[in-house]
Amino acid sequence: ENLSLALTMTDLNQPDMSFYKTAQVQNSIVPFGLKTGIAYSEDLLNAAVDVACKESATGSGTDIKIYTGAEKWFLSTDKNEPTFALRGGLGFGSRQFENIAVGASYKAKLFRLDYAFIYPLAGIEQTYGSHRISLTLFLGSSKQETQKKAVREELEKRLKATEESLEKAHQEAEYARKEADRAREEAEKAKQETEKVNSKIEKIEATKTTEKQAEEAKKAHKIAIEKENQQKYNYWFVVGQRNVEYGKWEDALNAYNNALEFKPGDQKTLNEISYIQRELGTPASSNEIEKSEKIEKKEKQNFYRVQEGDSLPSIAQKVYGDSSRWKEIYEVNKDKIIEGKPKAGQILVIP
Repeated sequence: ENLSLALTMTDLNQPDMSFYKTAQVQNSIVPFGLKTGIAYSEDLLNAAVDVACKESATGSGTDIKIYTGAEKWFLSTDKNEPTFALRGGLGFGSRQFENIAVGASYKAKLFRLDYAFIYPLAGIEQTYGSHRISLTLFLGSSKQETQKKAVREELEKRLKATEESLEKAHQEAEYARKEADRAREEAEKAKQETEKVNSKIEKIEATKTTEKQAEEAKKAHKIAIEKENQQKYNYWFVVGQRNVEYGKWEDALNAYNNALEFKPGDQKTLNEISYIQRELGTPASSNEIEKSEKIEKKEKQNFYRVQEGDSLPSIAQKVYGDSSRWKEIYEVNKDKIIEGKPKAGQILVIP
């Protein structure tokens, strides 16, 4: 941003400046010139290097000249503006071209005063150099003042926009604060309502849990009683079977009656009782006879007491006259028969 590069070409058409030729002036054509340079610029510091090339007026070759220079401005103590400057430069080139230049400037509000001193280092002798003084008057507003005014107006405009934005942001923040307070109050109310609902739900859940626990306790108690009755039934039924095997009919009958107390109306037990009563020749009670008749009418079943040496085929041969029907006997009595072999004394249902 601080560097600048320039290129200048002069006398492209090389004009002839003479009106007529003389012996002294044979070549009056202005030669073509080329000049290029680079400059560095800051707010208070400027520096540059230029190189100029031009054909010699005598036609003896090309003249090359190099110019260097720098300038430093100093600010005023009261207005903080560039007021005083110092500058210096050096030039050298073809045909013993060498000179040095120094200068200064003073800038006020309405004018600018510049001074320069140029002194040749080679070529010309017995010279005290050249002095140049220039005075520049400023009429109207200066460019810097115009720029400052524009900058000031722009800053004022931005400041006003910033103040408006801040005021708007303040209003929005105030509105947001009020909305936040309102939302906080609503959230607090919602929290209280939620706590009330949760309390009711907890009470309902507690009631449901108590009822569920009571129901489960009832079920568990019922299952325990059924299990206990089943165990007692199994015990008395096994006792009855053992007494039948040993021919203790009265004890077997009492054991089966005890089993019925824990499993009333059990068909298997009633069948055993009916068989024993027929063996003993004792009439059954009216209730038992009714149940036995219902069973006989419903299933048309007979009974057979297993003898020593009996097998399922031999029993089928005795009751059906066909030993191949042993599977029918097994299907009805498979809860009693272990490994397909009935035991002596067992009472089998004959379908």
